[in-house]
Amino acid sequence: EIVACCLAVAQCFSIFPVEKIDGPHEKAMSVTKVANTSSWEECDDRPDRAMVFTRMSAYPDLLHTGESQLVVKYGHAIVDIDVITVTFRQFYYIEPLKFWFEYARVTANLCDRNPGVCPMKQGNFTITDNHQNINPLSPYGMYRSLQTFHSPSGELLGCFRADLP
Repeated sequence: EIVACCLAVAQCFSIFPVEKIDGPHEKAMSVTKVANTSSWEECDDRPDRAMVFTRMSAYPDLLHTGESQLVVKYGHAIVDIDVITVTFRQFYYIEPLKFWFEYARVTANLCDRNPGVCPMKQGNFTITDNHQNINPLSPYGMYRSLQTFHSPSGELLGCFRADLP
């Protein structure tokens, strides 16, 4: 019954199972780790990418209802970048159906969200996101954040994916 209900909701709201990431940085979106720990990967393996991510930290690692979370991404810029747009795609893993359910997609100016990041100069960078308190109605489980970074002209600069419990 739960599976049938989830499928009905997905069809009613045109929400679909997402198997791949759109674009030239396409990579299979499999469950690499469904556990009580955060994991991440760089999802852009082009040799000419402008942003290279090297690590991520989440505090706290395991998020509970009513808590906020600080996520810090580290990396280095291959070139100077004046303005960066980021698209956040948020997913929830539905275990019985074995797929990632995309429930939100937001595009924002990274420079506005993170003062001091732009203009990004060639060399090391740090991007910090503060996730507010989790909604008490949010289901327990694994969440995925897929973040693609673009220039104002739409050129892909880099891609970062994090799985957070």
